Amino acid sequence: MDKKAKEISRRLAAWYHKAKRDLPWRNTSDPYSILVSEVMLQQTTVSVVEPYYLRFLGAFPDVSALARAHEEDVLRLWSGLGYYRRARLLHAAAKSIVAQHDGRVPDNVTTLRGLPGVGRYTAGAVASFGYGKAAPIVEANSARVLTRLHAYRGALKGSKTKQALWDFAEELLPSDNAREHNYALMELGSLICVPVKPLCESCPIAFACAAHVNNLTDSIPPASPKPAKISVHFAGVVTERDGRYLVRRIPEGEWHHGLYEFPKITISAKTSCKKAREMLGDLVHLYGSCIDPAPCMSIKYTVTHHRVTLQVWRAYVKTADVVCDYPDILSWVSAEKLRKLPFGSAQKKIVKLITGRLDSLNTES
Repeated sequence: MDKKAKEISRRLAAWYHKAKRDLPWRNTSDPYSILVSEVMLQQTTVSVVEPYYLRFLGAFPDVSALARAHEEDVLRLWSGLGYYRRARLLHAAAKSIVAQHDGRVPDNVTTLRGLPGVGRYTAGAVASFGYGKAAPIVEANSARVLTRLHAYRGALKGSKTKQALWDFAEELLPSDNAREHNYALMELGSLICVPVKPLCESCPIAFACAAHVNNLTDSIPPASPKPAKISVHFAGVVTERDGRYLVRRIPEGEWHHGLYEFPKITISAKTSCKKAREMLGDLVHLYGSCIDPAPCMSIKYTVTHHRVTLQVWRAYVKTADVVCDYPDILSWVSAEKLRKLPFGSAQKKIVKLITGRLDSLNTES
């Protein structure tokens, strides 16, 4: 580590002591708690994650508790956080830690990367934040700091750029106090070295930033093209029979698999209400004689780069037919049971409507 790198690290640490946010995962060195927080923070903001993190640890306070849990309970606690694959992989990682590592989260990057869903960044974060190991990290915020620091012009998603950033992070890493150094690098990217109009006048390492010195902060890192949004349309039906509701456990291969939803069909933007009613009526008639479905609400939300519109209808089955085609997927449940099942954010709004806790019948997310 050369003299300039030492000075950068020193200034980062001094700034961090004054500017750092009080976040619950920074007040612990428990590797399991840190692993949970890092998985939750992937592609999700701090403000969204914090209440989920606290509830999740309240239910699964240690790795053994998570390993013993049923997947449905894990998904229920994750419900609304999105990117549910993370929850399943975290659950699998906990089982692996208990089965292969005697219930102790590994303390080195190589072993950590052998856990389900743990990549290079998460492994470095757990090693440095949980064990104080001198392991570098590169994530969205620190990557932006490093590219500007070196005025590196490569596209962030390129393999060459990724390797260069890990090399930069390694060169800057102090042999001691890696925990605070890494936190400071991330915090700087989050609070100061922001994507647009970075606050260079408040940056503790502006003196060493090649992009700042050469007035290149607006063009570094280069903006990545955003994928075009794809519009998707569904019609879903809340089917009630004697105070119980038909729900579907989403199978593997579909969005949000492992969670529950009310049965739905794919329609187009041009599908008329009359046609949607007919299609849903045909679906509901599979489970008993019913009156025609009636529209009750519309929900808009996004899944990755898909813009989803879900038209929700209600139907009442009059006979006592039993769903038996797919007993592991379809089931009739009470309103009380609905509240305990893991649903995604959009489906939760339907549950709130059913249980009388949604004021508006038209909502967007």
